[in-house]
Amino acid sequence: MHDATPDPHADAGSAQVFERAAEMFALLGTPLRLRILDLLCRGAMNVGELRAALGSAQPSVSQNLATLYRCGVLTRQRRGSQVFYGIAPAHGGLLCEAVRRMVDRGEGA
Repeated sequence: MHDATPDPHADAGSAQVFERAAEMFALLGTPLRLRILDLLCRGAMNVGELRAALGSAQPSVSQNLATLYRCGVLTRQRRGSQVFYGIAPAHGGLLCEAVRRMVDRGEGA
């Protein structure tokens, strides 16, 4: 027989999962951030390379990279005087697949 008493811990865990998912979707809610992710899914790049590929101002690219890094979506690695950004392994596969599907769908429309 199924116990109809709700487990308060299950609800709390569920709520946290959905809260985190909502934060992630909000984080990805700008076209520039999605374009940055699309480029970084192809390989690590520095700010100058990203700025040139995006045609965006350096402060805007840097600000968005910092936001994505603080939220754990990106990694960064210093190589000499340059800092290279990449997709964090915990998010890499899922984020890159989602962005690629959106881009592919948009190109076919």
